Amino acid sequence: MSRRPAKRSPGSSSPTNRRSPARAAKNLSLDDLLTNPDFFLFDTLPQHGKTRFLQTDESEICEEPFLDIRFRPRSGRQIDVSTLDLIRAFKRHPMSRPQVGYIFHHAFVCSTLLARALNQSNAFVSLKEPWILRRLSDIKRQHGAALQEEHWRDIFGMYLDLLAKDYRGGRSIVVKATNVANNLMPDMIRFFPDRPILYLYSSLEEFLVSNLKKTADTQVKMPGLMQDFAADVALLGRFPELRDGKALEFLQVCAAIWICNAYQFKVSANQANPERISSLDMDDLLNQPERTVPAVAAYFGQTLSDSGLEQSMSADIWTRHAKEPSATFDAVTKQQQRDRVYNANKKAIDDALRWAQPIVKELDLERFLDNLRIQP
Repeated sequence: MSRRPAKRSPGSSSPTNRRSPARAAKNLSLDDLLTNPDFFLFDTLPQHGKTRFLQTDESEICEEPFLDIRFRPRSGRQIDVSTLDLIRAFKRHPMSRPQVGYIFHHAFVCSTLLARALNQSNAFVSLKEPWILRRLSDIKRQHGAALQEEHWRDIFGMYLDLLAKDYRGGRSIVVKATNVANNLMPDMIRFFPDRPILYLYSSLEEFLVSNLKKTADTQVKMPGLMQDFAADVALLGRFPELRDGKALEFLQVCAAIWICNAYQFKVSANQANPERISSLDMDDLLNQPERTVPAVAAYFGQTLSDSGLEQSMSADIWTRHAKEPSATFDAVTKQQQRDRVYNANKKAIDDALRWAQPIVKELDLERFLDNLRIQP
């Protein structure tokens, strides 16, 4: 079924009170860290009771392909502050934040391309894979049973709000998470029920093909990821075949990752406000970008102007590699690569699909994803 765009009120933040980076660096206060977009929330150091910011500038933040550990060497100085002091200051001075929406995905679905297209318009700022989300996902995965609810709510809520600063004059914020942080979806829904979540996905077959294109260094990590994802959603007891990733063939591991991530979205979506949860098929994005991007923008509460849509559809976005903008790449090239890989591995792909299909069917994943799909 078609999802209706959520109606959102305009962002209420104002850029008029910003300090320049030079002034903020000289007279730094906790208020600067809470509000100034030139201080980017980067990491949490729970063993030291510290939170780390990087001093940079918002243009760099907006244009960076990734805001994870690859971003740190290019940024300015790092600033570590007491997390408890930061929480106290955050609670003492509540402030309005721009509209915020989240993109989750299972990897290899052009999520960076979508984030760049939205960022290019005059309506959004996209924060691509902030490292703090990866760190929160690891903390939850490793220590979830021991986390005190009130403390987790304080930390999680503050960090999510500190990503939503007033970048570029109150534009809406889109936070594109790394796929490893999909276990945070239930927390997003619990603590921020009015913020929309979009799950970007491909067909299982397309996901298998995409994994075959990746380097050996990436492929060797997949069994460990699979077991983490399966544990996140408690599927290890229900499907014993998922317990030992090393005992499965590579494409079976990849199929299991697709299943676990889609099921994580399904479990999370069942707890959400129906108007704040949707999915998007990668094929719609690639085949109809001029209709899909405005539909996603509307879901996130913005109507793209003619000039904004023109900027989102610019050749710099759609003829460049999203993760390496200096390299040329487009949908035709992607399809050619896909066909070559598929034809060379058809039997292995078909075998993996047959292995996975009973689990996919039992969990009713394909129908569920399609029912929540944004229609271009």
